[in-house]
Amino acid sequence: MNARSLRVGTVFGAISIGCLFTTASQASQDLKLPKSETVINADINGNGKLDRVVASYFSRPILVLDDSHANTCKTVPGKFVRYTMYADGQKNGRVIFEENYGSTRASYWTHRLEIGRDLDGDGRKDLVFYMGDDTSDETTYLIQKPTGFKAVYAGSMGLPSYSIDPQLALVTTMNKTMLATWDRSAEVWKSNKYGWVKGDCVAIRAQPNPKSKIVTLGFDRNLVTVPQSQPVGDWIAIDDDGRSGWINKKYLSFSSPVRWFK
Repeated sequence: MNARSLRVGTVFGAISIGCLFTTASQASQDLKLPKSETVINADINGNGKLDRVVASYFSRPILVLDDSHANTCKTVPGKFVRYTMYADGQKNGRVIFEENYGSTRASYWTHRLEIGRDLDGDGRKDLVFYMGDDTSDETTYLIQKPTGFKAVYAGSMGLPSYSIDPQLALVTTMNKTMLATWDRSAEVWKSNKYGWVKGDCVAIRAQPNPKSKIVTLGFDRNLVTVPQSQPVGDWIAIDDDGRSGWINKKYLSFSSPVRWFK
């Protein structure tokens, strides 16, 4: 099984419909998490002193698609990585990012945090978090600000997956179709042909009606195709990894998700 087919979201996030919860004992299973480790030891904030970033690991319940019940979700133990930055060699650190990279059912094969380019030209190095498997990958830019780190999520989509070109635009890996362009002033990706799902276990229905049959469930930050058709009331037609349906517009964004770590 791969991470794409078992797309996950934290239980405490926005949940819209169709969730089937398991017992608490299941969420306490031993995930055999890695030990804490230093992943970056370099001058990140641009003041000439070494900064250290430490990765630590923890478990928290998450939602995944339930294979035994059509179009429902269940909770399983999720694997998370948390990055703490110790600036200028200090003993007190601050959390700069954390992310779910899998569960007891499936995990991304790789995940890593690296120093990227200075996107906003302020002299502070911005970071890039990447995780991927055989069918999807996700990239997050961590833009360093005086008050903390701004995490900008590119999102997740099925094959053909995306890549980020030199102008920071999102393009498909196979034929370089443009998915979204980088808005330098807002520091987010924007698109009018693709959108990002907002919330976990979001119902995608066969018709633009809250009582219509559920075709599939969307998960937070999934990148979906938006056909060139007009919305019907509060509903927008989308294609999620080959499954077409309608999503309520409050669960769809045409700019990439952002999270602050202050």
